[in-house]
Amino acid sequence: MIVIVSATFSEIKNLISTYKNHAFVDFLITGMGVVNTMFTMQNYILNKKNFLENIFFINAGIAGAFDNAELLEICLGDTEIFSDFGVCFSQKTEYFKTPEKVTISNNFNDYINKNFTFDKTGTFLTVNCVTASPERKNFFQKKFNPLLENMEGYAAAFLAEKFNLNFSEIRVISNTVGDRENWQTERAVAELNYFLMKIIKKVEKNDFKI
Repeated sequence: MIVIVSATFSEIKNLISTYKNHAFVDFLITGMGVVNTMFTMQNYILNKKNFLENIFFINAGIAGAFDNAELLEICLGDTEIFSDFGVCFSQKTEYFKTPEKVTISNNFNDYINKNFTFDKTGTFLTVNCVTASPERKNFFQKKFNPLLENMEGYAAAFLAEKFNLNFSEIRVISNTVGDRENWQTERAVAELNYFLMKIIKKVEKNDFKI
């Protein structure tokens, strides 16, 4: 079974419409942010604890791009960083300790990386507050050299590591970090849903042989 984990219904609405009665696909709408994601996903994991080796989790959504990515690019995460846990100033964050980081490394993610073409693969930042200033964007850019920011990925990747899950994170760029005007949300959602459909078809056909 593939479980698509998304913060909002709107990000995977086309996929839900197509696969809502499909035995191979399940959906988990967590709500926005790390707390909602941690709570909802952990409950799901605990309820399915005897079947986890046969479940493939994909955290999917749209995201804002830093300088290393462009609008509508499809990105695969290999690292998630919880990037604003500290004292946040307008131009920097002073961290309580080294920022928490999860490397996304498992057989399923390797399979996804090898069998599908991504525009970019790299570091994702998870934030509690969307970056809305050039100064803050520049701080994150220089410190982490990330592809994008999102609000849930670290929580999902953290649980995947702790529970040894089959897990991957896929995001499509809907906007540029710091730009509050020029969004391409609908196109990004369409690209994301189409790409996830391709993955579902191939993984189902492959009969769990990763």
